[in-house]
Amino acid sequence: RALADAYLHGKGVEVDYEKAGLFHMLAEAQEQDAVSQYALSNMYGKGIGVEQDSVKAFMYLVSAALNGHAEAQNLLGVTFLKKNNFTKAIQYLQLAADQGVAEAHHRLASIYYNGDGIPKDIEKAMEHFYLGATQGGQESLTMLKLFGDLGNATAKDYLGKMYGVGQGVSQEKD
Repeated sequence: RALADAYLHGKGVEVDYEKAGLFHMLAEAQEQDAVSQYALSNMYGKGIGVEQDSVKAFMYLVSAALNGHAEAQNLLGVTFLKKNNFTKAIQYLQLAADQGVAEAHHRLASIYYNGDGIPKDIEKAMEHFYLGATQGGQESLTMLKLFGDLGNATAKDYLGKMYGVGQGVSQEKD
């Protein structure tokens, strides 16, 4: 896979997308490598070094997600979200969130807040906004502050924790 990444990003060699694709395919075929599967998904999705093929792009995205690639899980969750398949969206977004993907927490928070395909759960929404914010998600932090300003006690508690230790925000001194 290192050789594939070298050709893809021009590290020590001239950029060659066709060779990058070939080496990623080789790594994926030999090792079921999630990073290579995700790279192939992007390459097929954008037609980089290979002929654009949305079916192959999706197939490699699913394989990468099933093999534990956090960004693939997040993207697959977003894909299902766009198709209003909330059960699958939550499943993959939760897998990504469990690996620390801030965007996945933010999207889960929105699903729980809006009750998209599930019962509305404001407490769970605030928890995911908090987790996303603690992992550097600025959108989640913004939403947590907004809900805190609107008087949501859970959001205020989470913000208090963050301000107390300076996590994602400037630490407040008494």
